[in-house]
This record gives sequence, C-alpha cells and structure tokens, in this order.
Amino acid sequence: MSGKKSGAKKPASLKSKAEAIGEKLIAEGKEVVAAAEAKVKEVKKAAAKKVGEARKAVEAKADEVKKTVSKKASEVEKAVESKAKQAKKQVAKVEKAVEKAVEAKVKSAKKQVAKVEKAVEAQVKSAKKGLAKAKADVGKVAAQAKAAVTGKAAPAKPATAAKKPAAKKAAAPAKKAAPATK
Repeated sequence: MSGKKSGAKKPASLKSKAEAIGEKLIAEGKEVVAAAEAKVKEVKKAAAKKVGEARKAVEAKADEVKKTVSKKASEVEKAVESKAKQAKKQVAKVEKAVEKAVEAKVKSAKKQVAKVEKAVEAQVKSAKKGLAKAKADVGKVAAQAKAAVTGKAAPAKPATAAKKPAAKKAAAPAKKAAPATK
C-alpha cells in the first residue's frame, strides 16, 4: 500500500510540474509572440518607410519623365511647325514657278495664234482675190458664150498677158514654115 501512496503523490507533483512547465512555456510563448509582434511592427514600419520612399522616387521619376516628354513633345511640335512652314514656302515657290511657266506658255501660244491668224488672213485675202478674178473670168466667158449662141460677136477685148504667149507660139510655126518655101 505504501506503493500506492507514493504513486498517488507522483501524479500530483507531476501535474504541478507540468503546470509550471506549461506556464513557463506560455510565458515564453507570449514573449516570443510579443517579440514577433514587435518585429512585425518594425518590419511594417520599415516596409511603410521603404514604400513611401519608393513612392516618392517613382513620383519624382514620373515628374521627370513628364517634363522630359513635355519638352520633347514641344521640340517635336516646333520642328513640325518649322517643317510645315518650309513646306508651305516650297509650295508657294513651286506655285509661282508654275504660274510663270503657264503665263510664258500662254504668251507663246497667243503669239503663235496671232501668226496663224495673220497667215490665215493673208490666205483668205488671196482666196478672195482669186474668187473675184474667177467671177470676172466667168462673167467674160458667159458673155462670150451668150454672144456665140445669139450670133453676135463679142466686143473686142484687149489681149491679156496669158493670151500673148499663145500668139507668140502661133507665130513661131509660121517662121519655121517661111524658110522652107524659099
């Protein structure tokens, strides 16, 4: 029986030892948790600080990039405006050159038209003279034909230059025939 009593004491002492160890472990766990929480706070603080610094750096870089982009955009805009002005000047020069060339061609064409008109006018005058002469000749021939039909002789008309060579031709065979009769 004495063994039973000592066995009964053991569980009670073990229980108190276990409770003491448990309390010690709980206290140590609380310390570890408190230290971990402190470390987490410290890490959060450091992370927040790093995030803030990073945010400021990013914002500064973004501002710098915006300024650079704005400056480059302004430079490009100025360059485009400059090129547009140059292009407009070139277009104006080309337009003036084309206008001058067109004016020169128009002048030349007008001169050519005037020359052609003068030549045509001379041809028309010549044709009118020829027509008037032909009408006069037709009138003469008509009068001669009328006289021949009615039997009246046409009044004597002086020989024209065209008729004189015919008279010479008629006289030439007579001269040839005359020496043969001698």
